Amino acid sequence: MAFGWLSGRRAPDYWAAIAPWQDAVDVNAAPHSVERQFERLPPPAGVIFAAHALVGEVRAGGFAQYFWSPAGVLAPEAQQAFVELGLPEAAAEIAEAMRVVGDPYPRVCEARRRILQGIWDRTPETAVRREGLERHTRAFRKAFGLMGLRRFPKIAGRYARRNIVAPEG
Repeated sequence: MAFGWLSGRRAPDYWAAIAPWQDAVDVNAAPHSVERQFERLPPPAGVIFAAHALVGEVRAGGFAQYFWSPAGVLAPEAQQAFVELGLPEAAAEIAEAMRVVGDPYPRVCEARRRILQGIWDRTPETAVRREGLERHTRAFRKAFGLMGLRRFPKIAGRYARRNIVAPEG
């Protein structure tokens, strides 16, 4: 996935804990391959990995951007990650946003994009779904305060310190 950190910015504390696995999952691969790659991560690293991907996209452009991106393939894992991080309200918003896109949730990126394009066609029929995604984005962001998801690095850092052991080598 190569989530690398932006140059010139200090990486959050949790980043060091997942950096050894940053290239272990290729979200551009077929969904079944992504799932297999993700399953090979140590579970605590997977929690941070999936949550990190979701937070970055939702911070930038909401659930619509996250589901549009290849990283959206990990939405079910991200939803469970927020449960593991002790943020059930945020996990519930992820689950509800996923249902807006499809139930069952479509892991194939192109399928999600077709659905999202339909939602953004601005027809009366799609207004409810579009508003639903926007509402879940606001509620998810509110779970972290100040629309900036500022609490996430602290929560993820604490989780990483308690649960992740970097690989030897």
